Amino acid sequence: FLVLIRTYKNLPFYYGSPHHFCIYLKNKGWSINKILIFTVITSIILSSIAMSFLFNAISFLTLFILCLFFFIGWVLVIYV
Repeated sequence: FLVLIRTYKNLPFYYGSPHHFCIYLKNKGWSINKILIFTVITSIILSSIAMSFLFNAISFLTLFILCLFFFIGWVLVIYV
């Protein structure tokens, strides 16, 4: 999402900008520890979903639905 935001704003994606989700969360009052825990848990969940799909434990439709729920949750955490 960061690359998309920077592309939309005509900023090079390899330069720093204040559009990173950690900065958004920090500006919303999250502590660094909470941001770290949120990032680790999110990574574990996404890795588990990816591995489940890789080993055919979930279908493409289930993967799509999980990604949709994740996207909605992500938007709620970042922007609300």
